Amino acid sequence: MVSYKTFYKFIWCFCIILSLSYANKITIEAPVVTQNTVGVLSIDHIDGSLYEMQIYVVSNEPVTGLQFGLNPKDLFEVIDVYGGESQSKDFTLHHNKTGTILAFSMTGAVIPPSVSQKPKYNVAIKVKLKQKRDCKKGEVLKLNSILAAKGGTRINANDIDYQLNNLKKKK
Repeated sequence: MVSYKTFYKFIWCFCIILSLSYANKITIEAPVVTQNTVGVLSIDHIDGSLYEMQIYVVSNEPVTGLQFGLNPKDLFEVIDVYGGESQSKDFTLHHNKTGTILAFSMTGAVIPPSVSQKPKYNVAIKVKLKQKRDCKKGEVLKLNSILAAKGGTRINANDIDYQLNNLKKKK
């Protein structure tokens, strides 16, 4: 007669072997990004006429370079660019006051393909802005983005305009 202790050990080993035999048949796939998009996640008031803008990039392929041209050009002055995936991947960041922003790697680093479609998980760069004039009713901010892949080829992406009605100052 088999003891309960031996019987439970046998069942336990059987369950482990059974679970391991099925473990290699289970695959977990990352969500597939179906459309490359670029947009403004937020423009947050810092103080006075200063704001911080977060630009996101959702891409299904590695990004080696970014270029943005803010439009309208007379609404904001670009003070600084920093943060996001661009900075964490040691991209070189450049800007001018009128809204041209560049980010690229001199070492071959890339921003990897997006795992999530959600913009909040894909912030590519942050921009410190100084507001030069009030927004007009119904006005939008356009990014006029260009994304580069390895070898300098262009990544097709849809720009999502930002409704400036959302621009609010802290009280």
